[in-house]
Amino acid sequence: MQVELTERKYHLIGLTPILGSQPADEFIHTRYIESKAPSPTQAEQEAKMLDIDEDSGESNITVFYRRAESDDALCLLDYMIMGFFKEAVLSMEAQNSVRLARTKVDRYLFVQPRVIPLLRNGRPILEEDDVLERPLRTIMTGKGQVSTLKSSERVDDPWEAFITVQLLKNDATRKSEALTWDAIEGALNYGKLRGLGQWRNGGYGRFKWERVDEEAGA
Repeated sequence: MQVELTERKYHLIGLTPILGSQPADEFIHTRYIESKAPSPTQAEQEAKMLDIDEDSGESNITVFYRRAESDDALCLLDYMIMGFFKEAVLSMEAQNSVRLARTKVDRYLFVQPRVIPLLRNGRPILEEDDVLERPLRTIMTGKGQVSTLKSSERVDDPWEAFITVQLLKNDATRKSEALTWDAIEGALNYGKLRGLGQWRNGGYGRFKWERVDEEAGA
């Protein structure tokens, strides 16, 4: 049986600065906590307290992925786009009538390429424009209250990215509409309200889009 896939390409155009989402050192907090905590149990408890959600914009120092074969061009990764689609399709459920949005996006929607260069004026962005620092919330640990700064590499708008989206044919059910191109492009419209990368709920990473290949199969 042949897999029925259709494909569309999109040009994303940044409306607000975007922040890097890759931990500069994903083990830095773990090593620090283990060196200070008096017991493995307390170390584990405090590590959980510092495991701050990416969506809140409060996590470790974050940077952009570098693609070494392209002079260290700054990049997004495909799972960031997938995560956006899961959130956006779910958030627009009242309009698209797609139930179990996260599961359907996982099963039926695919993003390429794996590594997505960030561009400006058609050229790869090789360096961040600045580093954004902001205070994290104060938390209580075995050593008392801890308050620290969060830093993220920042690329200013307008930034650009090109993605290819593939959609596997799927059917509507009694309880849900199918995941369609209309739902996908409706989700892309959500990018003007909530974008990509760190601190999305702070207005970073918002974008508009245009379709590159209007002749592609629908």
